[in-house]
Amino acid sequence: MIRLDSKSAALVVIDMENEFCKPGGKLYHSEGVDEVIPRLQHLLRRCREAGVQVIFVKSVRFPDSPEFSRFGQTPILLKGTWGAQLIEELTPKQGEPVIKRKWILSLKE
Repeated sequence: MIRLDSKSAALVVIDMENEFCKPGGKLYHSEGVDEVIPRLQHLLRRCREAGVQVIFVKSVRFPDSPEFSRFGQTPILLKGTWGAQLIEELTPKQGEPVIKRKWILSLKE
């Protein structure tokens, strides 16, 4: 058993978007992810109960990002789409920060 000080510990949940974690997502692979989700739900619940800071990190991309517009990659994780949303099972609670990271900046932003 690992013991953590809830005042100095944090749980960081990274890239648990529909695009990666749900059937219908462009990068979904059931192997592994379907097993991880319930375990992460349990860990998330335990951390919240213990008062551990929870932080979510998600990717955000834009249709005019160079990886799509210049390099022809299939658009994924587009801002405002189902694929870019965090999975329902890991919905952030009020006050839990969600950091949106851009892999390649949009030409407009």
